[in-house]
Amino acid sequence: MPDDVTNQIIGAKETVAKIGGALKGDAVSVDFNRLIPMPKILALGPYLVSIGYRARACLSGYPVSGPCPKDMSDDEFDTFILYLRALRETGHDSATSWRCSHWGTKWNAYDVKVEENAITFTTASDCPDPIVEALAKSVPDSWVWSYVNNINGVRGTWTCKDGSLGWDEPDNISVRA
Repeated sequence: MPDDVTNQIIGAKETVAKIGGALKGDAVSVDFNRLIPMPKILALGPYLVSIGYRARACLSGYPVSGPCPKDMSDDEFDTFILYLRALRETGHDSATSWRCSHWGTKWNAYDVKVEENAITFTTASDCPDPIVEALAKSVPDSWVWSYVNNINGVRGTWTCKDGSLGWDEPDNISVRA
């Protein structure tokens, strides 16, 4: 289970409405895919990764539980080929790996609360810095994005003004150091 990180975006009512439009998948969700879309080939799930890992291990000579590519059923082999395609096309062999690299967190937002002047939600393990940066380009108004890691207390604040981001780390505690 990752550390939960509480994120809150605060701004004028009109700005928060624009941010909601840029981020929301529906009335009660925040969807990072709206700003930085994950390649569809990676949305095939854990089965893709499971088959891929087993096949790569087998081809490398490591003992595995499950069939090697030559012993796979046609469906398993087709899934292995999709795994290799995903790796070749994206540089990542799983959705989690891609999200960590491109969103800064391994899952999409959860526990979303939308208010008139704020959107609050949770992310896994860290503030999604690439999402903050993409949001500043998408909604260059004035707004503030604060976050705090609920386990280790790491916190920080991004401030957007006219599309430029400023960074403030009030406690001088960071995993970025």
